[in-house]
Amino acid sequence: MLSGSVVIPASSSSEVIPVTVIDNDIIDGNRTVILTITNGEATINGQVVAIGVDGAVDEATVQIADDDAAKAELSVAATKASAAEPGTDGEFTISLPAGMTATEPIEVTYAMTGTAANGTAYTTLSGTATIPAGSSSVIVAVDVIDNTIIDGNRTVIMTISNGTVTVGGTPYSLTAAGTPATVTIADNDNTATNLQLSIVKQKDGAEPATSGEFYISLPAGVTSARDITVNFTIDGGSTATAGADYSAISVPVTIPAYQPGVTVPVNVLDDQIIESTETVIMNLTGGSDGQFTYTAGTTNTATVPITDDDAGTNARVVLLTKVSDAVEGAARGRYRLGLPAGYTSSANITVTFNMSGAAIRNTTTDYLLKQGSTTVSGNTVTIPAGSNEIWIDVEAYNDGIIEGPEGAVMTLTNVSSTVPFTIDPANTTATVNIVDVNAPADNPVSIARVNDDQNHPPMVSSV
Repeated sequence: MLSGSVVIPASSSSEVIPVTVIDNDIIDGNRTVILTITNGEATINGQVVAIGVDGAVDEATVQIADDDAAKAELSVAATKASAAEPGTDGEFTISLPAGMTATEPIEVTYAMTGTAANGTAYTTLSGTATIPAGSSSVIVAVDVIDNTIIDGNRTVIMTISNGTVTVGGTPYSLTAAGTPATVTIADNDNTATNLQLSIVKQKDGAEPATSGEFYISLPAGVTSARDITVNFTIDGGSTATAGADYSAISVPVTIPAYQPGVTVPVNVLDDQIIESTETVIMNLTGGSDGQFTYTAGTTNTATVPITDDDAGTNARVVLLTKVSDAVEGAARGRYRLGLPAGYTSSANITVTFNMSGAAIRNTTTDYLLKQGSTTVSGNTVTIPAGSNEIWIDVEAYNDGIIEGPEGAVMTLTNVSSTVPFTIDPANTTATVNIVDVNAPADNPVSIARVNDDQNHPPMVSSV
């Protein structure tokens, strides 16, 4: 401390007044020490004599340069590094070096990174904080926001960019030192109850082009911070066939991040197969988001029905027609039993019939019924699933009897299948004629008379 007075020694024209600088840890900028002469006096021969002051040079200034801003490196530490949902908050502390303060507030700029989203996982941090004048640090709170997102433990990372302080009108920049600091927020949503997947039927399918839908989801209100890969199987009990009744569904499917579920379409393929309503049964097997494994919940299977549009009244009929007549010992005759053109059935159709007419059906008289090389022994035949028609042939014998054409009359009496069918009332009966090869028009009949008279030979005549 300067005393406020100085003595210029006798015979001297001046005296040095030292300004001894006291080093501190205060960022206070460059400062001035101004000395002003107020008066002077001297004692000469025991007499006190006043000495005047030159008003033009009665004041002088010494400037003290501050060295604290250059060494005032900012650092950050996670002073509460373990945060947790639903309400355990974290905390960062931004600090000057130990013992250092500033005479003015210090504005600190920082960046937030990490796996926790700023403003979603915790209350939004603005990117700036202020160290008050006279303080060496400031606390930045990480206020946890509770949610229903399966996100696991997440990190909140603070990185200091720089700091600025203005002292006496002069701005100073402060640099950052050290490494970023991390607060970890523990998740409370990755419970067994939340890590479950469910499936429901969302929409029925129908020919010709109405797609059905499954919906696979997490529990109500729950989402994941990552995409969830979901695995499933199509149950073997499904009656619809992939690639024939609907487009094959690729495995797996994905529930996008932050979405409650995903719709899985069943894209229907139209056909002309008369069939019952068919089903696509999907069974969930589980899933994963890369961090957590998901199990199939109690609602782990669902069924999408596909309604047929081919089983109309005009399509669900069996028709009988004659294709050709038979010739004894030669060409077979033929019946056609079938469905309307272009249609098939998903199930076998059993057709019952009886035979009548002048021709007799047995192994020795007029004819047998054949399917290819197989003899039809009874009165039932089957139109196989997937077939539009079958052929029943009339194989006629050459019995050597002159009898003229005979008819083999087939009459349909019943049809049965798992898909309902009826007999077309306009096509219940058909007749195959059997052409007799033993009675051509040019075959003569001979008559002979035997005469007992020895004088006259027998007489023969032809008709």
